Amino acid sequence: MKPTVALLTAGVAWALLSGTPAVATPIVTGTAGGEPAHVITTSYNAANPNVIIDNGYGAPLEVTFDPDAGPIAKVFTVTNPMRHQLHIVETLRVVGRTVLDWHEWLMVSDGQGGWMPSPNGDDFWWSCGYNGTPWPIVNPMPSLIEKLPPDDLLSIYWDPGLRDGTVVTIEKWLTVPEDITTFAIFEYPTPEPATMALVGFGLGWMAVSRRKRRKTGV
Repeated sequence: MKPTVALLTAGVAWALLSGTPAVATPIVTGTAGGEPAHVITTSYNAANPNVIIDNGYGAPLEVTFDPDAGPIAKVFTVTNPMRHQLHIVETLRVVGRTVLDWHEWLMVSDGQGGWMPSPNGDDFWWSCGYNGTPWPIVNPMPSLIEKLPPDDLLSIYWDPGLRDGTVVTIEKWLTVPEDITTFAIFEYPTPEPATMALVGFGLGWMAVSRRKRRKTGV
């Protein structure tokens, strides 16, 4: 079964690190075919590419699990587009289950109102640990952090797992090219029973994917 998540909170706010908070509201969009169960939207200026994700009041965003729902889709709209490196800090609280894995998949528009995985060669990728950019900073410290080729999937693993009530902080970086003005991150916090299924899916993705051609710079 595909791992799934749902938001526990009724309202969510995202804030720019240096400015006025941008209010975002979860919208239920359906559950079929791995479509996101909740969508959180926000916009930021590429000249100041820093975003905080929490519950909108400085407290952790609470995340629980629903076996019939899809992932959380965090949808970003970029103003003043230019090639930039987006810095994200999110604080979340695990609710209801033990979490072993945290998977974040970069998605782009499919041109038909939906989303598809970021294709090879589009210069849109998790740039953590590349060209002087720090590796993801995660607390509690994980057992493993990896980017699966072509660097569109960021995977974090904890052993023996994050228990109910654990607060998690994840700081990360991704490169966004000038021609991408709307994108999404599909987030799959993976509870214990579904972990191996998603790991197998990730390994299959690695087998058929090629590493992106990257431009130099950020």
